[in-house]
Amino acid sequence: MNILIIQTLLLFQYLGFINLHLRLYQLEKLYILEQLIVQLLKNQILNLIQKELDMEHTFQVILDKYILIYNNLMIKKIVGLSFLKMIQLQQKQK
Repeated sequence: MNILIIQTLLLFQYLGFINLHLRLYQLEKLYILEQLIVQLLKNQILNLIQKELDMEHTFQVILDKYILIYNNLMIKKIVGLSFLKMIQLQQKQK
């Protein structure tokens, strides 16, 4: 009877070792899965940041074009007003 108990205990110990080994293997797999998820999230965040930067760059290009157009209009306005003043002065001199 004692031999049967010892064999049963040894079997449980053996099964416990296998169970522990499986748990370690599962933890390793979970760690790998966690790392993959973290990497995917990092990539997703980097993609979002890149899109934001692209949008910001696009906005900056549009803003620069608007400023250039506005400056050109202001220059034309100043030149036009100067031209009108010159014509008015010429008319006064006649």
